[in-house]
Amino acid sequence: MAGSPWTCEQCGEVNEDTGGVCGVCGAPAPPPERNRARALWALLALVVVAGAAVGATFLFDANHRPPPAPAVQFPLYTTPVIPSTTTPAATSTTATTTRPTPTASGTIAVGPPCPAAAAQYLPGGAGITVLVAQTEKSVITICETPDGGLFYDGQARGQDPSPTTHLALPAQRSGDGYLAVNGDYRYQVGGGRLVVSTKSGVLSDDALTPVS
Repeated sequence: MAGSPWTCEQCGEVNEDTGGVCGVCGAPAPPPERNRARALWALLALVVVAGAAVGATFLFDANHRPPPAPAVQFPLYTTPVIPSTTTPAATSTTATTTRPTPTASGTIAVGPPCPAAAAQYLPGGAGITVLVAQTEKSVITICETPDGGLFYDGQARGQDPSPTTHLALPAQRSGDGYLAVNGDYRYQVGGGRLVVSTKSGVLSDDALTPVS
């Protein structure tokens, strides 16, 4: 007890150890064991109070903490398409014409004149005959102009030329035959046949017979 304040049981005053009696009321000083027990109980009470305060703090934080954000599913990374630095050549639905290779003398081969029914639709109105053949319903003529351009002419047999019975188009050599293009329609002449097709498939495939 020496040097340590203690509380008098009778009057509750805090006293120093002065002969083992309360300096205020003269009551006997409490035994040291009782003082230790009280000190332990006081310490335990402080620990309980502190624990309760900490628990209340955690409980408050848990109740007021916002719910976790839902997990976000990120899409798989894909390699972007890198644009070309070159400008693609413009496409055209009109077939390009080809020029025959000049002979050693620099002249273009000659032949029978293009039939008048087809020649009237040629640039300049004249050319030479490359091919004249017919199917059951049409007469097909391929003519070549003096500058080497090729042209396809299709006419319905036995009918006067009109937008629904006649077709004149630039043509080009294709394999062992000739090809003319009109929008989505392709007219392939070669191998003794006339094949008309689009991107969706073949529309007709007719045998060609020469016209004398």
